[in-house]
Amino acid sequence: MPQIDLSRRAVEYLRMSTEHQRYSIANQRSAIATYAEERRYEIVRSYEDAGKSGLTLKGRDGLQRLLADTLGPFRDFSAIIVLDVSRWGRFQDPDQAAHYEYLCRQAGVRIIYCAEPFVDDLGPMSSVLKNLKRVMAAEYSRELSVKLSRARLQQARLGFRQGGPITYGFRRQLVSEDGQPRQFLERGHQKALRGERVRFALGQEEELATIRRMFELYLRPKATFAGIARTLNDEGIPSGTGGPWQATRIARLLRNELFIGQFTFNKISKPLRGPPIRNPESDWVRVRVSDPIVAPATFKRVQKLARPGGRKRFTDDEMLDRLRHILAREGRLSPALIDRNRGTPAAATYEKHFGSIRNAYALIGYEKPPLRWRPELGGYWTNEAILDGVRAVHADRGYVSAALLEEVKGAPSYATVRKRFGSLRACYELAGLPHRPSDLVLAAHSRRRVRLHGEAATDDMLDALRTVLQRHGRLSTSIVNAAPEAWSASSYVRIFGTLRNAFAQIGYAAPPYVNVRDDGRRTSREFLIEGLKRLLSTHGYVSGKLINQDPELPHEWVYRDRFGSLLEAYQLVGWTLTRGQLNTLGKVVKLGSPELVREAVARAKAGCWAS
Repeated sequence: MPQIDLSRRAVEYLRMSTEHQRYSIANQRSAIATYAEERRYEIVRSYEDAGKSGLTLKGRDGLQRLLADTLGPFRDFSAIIVLDVSRWGRFQDPDQAAHYEYLCRQAGVRIIYCAEPFVDDLGPMSSVLKNLKRVMAAEYSRELSVKLSRARLQQARLGFRQGGPITYGFRRQLVSEDGQPRQFLERGHQKALRGERVRFALGQEEELATIRRMFELYLRPKATFAGIARTLNDEGIPSGTGGPWQATRIARLLRNELFIGQFTFNKISKPLRGPPIRNPESDWVRVRVSDPIVAPATFKRVQKLARPGGRKRFTDDEMLDRLRHILAREGRLSPALIDRNRGTPAAATYEKHFGSIRNAYALIGYEKPPLRWRPELGGYWTNEAILDGVRAVHADRGYVSAALLEEVKGAPSYATVRKRFGSLRACYELAGLPHRPSDLVLAAHSRRRVRLHGEAATDDMLDALRTVLQRHGRLSTSIVNAAPEAWSASSYVRIFGTLRNAFAQIGYAAPPYVNVRDDGRRTSREFLIEGLKRLLSTHGYVSGKLINQDPELPHEWVYRDRFGSLLEAYQLVGWTLTRGQLNTLGKVVKLGSPELVREAVARAKAGCWAS
């Protein structure tokens, strides 16, 4: 078969940010098509980066894919047509744009800028003009960044919001050019007219009450961000994001000056998509945009406590004196008593400061009892009392876990159970509860499934599996992934623990894994080779994916086990390619059109690969 002529085959690269309509994807494609038709180029493929900045390579999937295909072992084009130098990129270092172009030229691919005045050669005038264009493209972005930064600062001084996620407790209010309120913007909505602006507006009263409660909780002794998050989650207060409260988010909210009605802007800048820069406080913009949600004095106290070392630091003698005071009043000591006592460091602080809580006890002459005292039991935990407590938790909640033991009042703690029996599993077994690892994992996945997706969502996933089973008569990873109505196999694994667990939910028992030495006809050499010949005649090529998708053939690992490798099995049916050529063909099959695949297969058979 004659080798394909690549000299007239080209691809086009299209990029558009948001700066000008004349650079729209449609306009670029039209100009490139006219240029290609006049010079008899055939455009075989398009690479697009719609809505992408040209400042960096990061995020430009189209250009990354183009460079990978250009430098890869298989290539079906000899030229890249771009509208102009600025579409290739507005890199702040002109040498970066030149570097990517050099890589393409070194691989034997020309880059043609069809709207530029210079010709595509390496002459001195073309090189000077091209480098000048690169510098001008970079300078345009720099000047535009300065103008936009100046405009954003001016709009911030007027009290208009400048993008980013909306702060909890606030809403976005759209106003007209003359400042008249129009409407509140929901999540994901944006303003439509250039003259419109967005102001801050107070949110729902429930959110404002939650904010005040955060500040109130943090002013309590021993308060932590994580503790506030746990309190809000336990009380069932929604976070506004659909997920639980997190300590990091609590920390950000407690430091946000919007809650005293003040909008602070330009703390951090990121010019030209570079690394973030923390600006001096003199460059910050502060403007009042609403009434305070919390009192400024309260906000100031919280900021003082939130900074490192903001809470009171105790000396060793002061910490031990407070322990003696608790011991004199209660007659005993425990981490829970220490944490509940106001004006005393947390038990974790004692552990960190003295090495362990027992070391702190020893310094004041207190010896901790060997067993945990339970006032409600009238004594210490006995083994039978612990087992009864665990059984009671399981009867009430339907399961037992370390977190649940800590949560349920009156139940033995996780530390007590582990210290007495060695592990939770041993305790479950002695209590007559499910204790096998498979039972515990399945129960945990079931609880997680209901918590994250609800019963209705998981029922839909199982109904889809039943439909696939009715159509195919069997289920496997490949069949589930190929079925359009089913979720991916990884989704079932994530929700149900394993794919077999999901199959068991609909009453389907997956067959055991095939033993290639005992399977008989389906794994005989003759049967496997005939299957490969059938795939080759039907598709024009063979691959592990085709083998796995064929319901009549076993998994590709059966071929690997029987023949040593897929490559050796392919050679038995006349499909003789090197490993590199197989990898290249797989890439073409994944990304190319059917016509390109057939052409690649024909070239592979003939041994004609592009250099």
